Amino acid sequence: MDRMQSDEVTSDKKNNSKTLQIALAVGLVAVLVLFWLSYSKKSEESTSGDKKSPDVPRPEVAPRPEVAPRPEGVSLPDVVPPIYVKPCNLNCLNGGTLDSVNCRCACPPDYDQPDCREITINSPTFFKNSANCSKSPGYIWNGYNCVKTSQSCNIKTTNNQPARCVNGGDNFWYVKTGGTRDDWVKSTDATCATAREHGQYAAGDPTPWGAAPCMFGGSKDTCNDLLTASGCPVPV
Repeated sequence: MDRMQSDEVTSDKKNNSKTLQIALAVGLVAVLVLFWLSYSKKSEESTSGDKKSPDVPRPEVAPRPEVAPRPEGVSLPDVVPPIYVKPCNLNCLNGGTLDSVNCRCACPPDYDQPDCREITINSPTFFKNSANCSKSPGYIWNGYNCVKTSQSCNIKTTNNQPARCVNGGDNFWYVKTGGTRDDWVKSTDATCATAREHGQYAAGDPTPWGAAPCMFGGSKDTCNDLLTASGCPVPV
């Protein structure tokens, strides 16, 4: 009887031990399942958070301006080069007005380009100025007017002698065309080549003292220049 009771007790202990082991195993499995579920949920939240982009407002883009269509067959540059305008430093004199666009002076009558400084040769005023006359090729100052130079000698004399330059007194060198005296005074018998009007040829006919302007120079050299300009030889 006692032995039977002892076997039952031993059997109960074994059963209780197995039950405990099973319970521990089930609990461990449950803990592992819960841990796995928790890890999976956190992993999904982390992954979905990385893929989601933040709500950042996009910058506004200005609309592109419309460009007129290019004509067919016409090639136009994409960039128009700047136009360089050269500054005009011209100074207009004697009442001239400046055209800054064309860089020209609009000169009053009697004055010439480019800056209205000089009197134009086409103006009668030009021939009244010895400095202007001397700067113009083909013209010479005869003591009174600006006259044209000549290629042939047309100065006439009264004694069949060539015209020559003499000192009539006080360095009044005149073109002598006749007479025995050289002094150019009221009582002299000498004659002088007539000083012609402006624009005419330099050669002139003989004239006595006081009858007409006399062709002269301020020195022997300038007087000889008048002979040369008249187409006449200069006596040695």
